[in-house]
Amino acid sequence: MSTNFPGSSGRDYVADLTGKRKIAMNNCPDMPLRFADGGSNDLTGVLPLVQRNVKNIISIYNFNQNPPYADFTTTYAYIYKASSGCKDLKDPNFNYHFTEWLKFMNPRLTCLFGYFGIKKIIQANILNHVFWDPDHDVLKELMVKFNTLYENGQPLIAEMKDLEVIDNPFWGVI
Repeated sequence: MSTNFPGSSGRDYVADLTGKRKIAMNNCPDMPLRFADGGSNDLTGVLPLVQRNVKNIISIYNFNQNPPYADFTTTYAYIYKASSGCKDLKDPNFNYHFTEWLKFMNPRLTCLFGYFGIKKIIQANILNHVFWDPDHDVLKELMVKFNTLYENGQPLIAEMKDLEVIDNPFWGVI
């Protein structure tokens, strides 16, 4: 799990952090280094684990920011209602409900499966596609799982098995 890169919130945190600590690096003993968690590129922590061929990954997806539809205050209750609580892949209106659900989901999660949102691709999301899901079947199953769990008053914990990893040269996944 990670946060946004220092500086993306409007305040220049990078200037606050830069040069505060010096670490000896080979032949450059006093070289200042900047540290950040990569949140502008990978919000889930999944990508470095896929890169290392980790078979069992636990990731936390904890916010639904996707302006103008969702911001940090958008609860899953709202997303559930927007998708009409749809839990049946055979529902004749399933694709409509799924599209509504996707509007609220953060593209930094959905981009892992090749869905980049309904508007212009932001930041580096296009570089993060690592799971094969050409028809968004995995994301559809995720919506059904989340909606079922929500309706039953359970935490939104979804297990996704046997995801097919695709080549992603940017992340060194080959």
